[in-house]
Amino acid sequence: TIRDCTFSVCPELISVTLPASLETIGEYAFYHCKALTSLALPPSLVTVGDCAFSECDSLDDATREQIRMINSRALDEPGGDRER
Repeated sequence: TIRDCTFSVCPELISVTLPASLETIGEYAFYHCKALTSLALPPSLVTVGDCAFSECDSLDDATREQIRMINSRALDEPGGDRER
């Protein structure tokens, strides 16, 4: 488990290697990690919290789609504004 807000506002975080056994990423876990470009989601991942990847503007489209498939609100902006 990656707990809520664990890596929030880490502007220099570029890449994360997630363990193959990871099942849960908490809310706002990677919020505002604007430089994050590399993230491989393990097949074991079943839960991604709301806004977990909000404002992660550098993530590629394929990764963003994988995240949306687990939780459509994981890329939402805080306050309820849905990403378009």
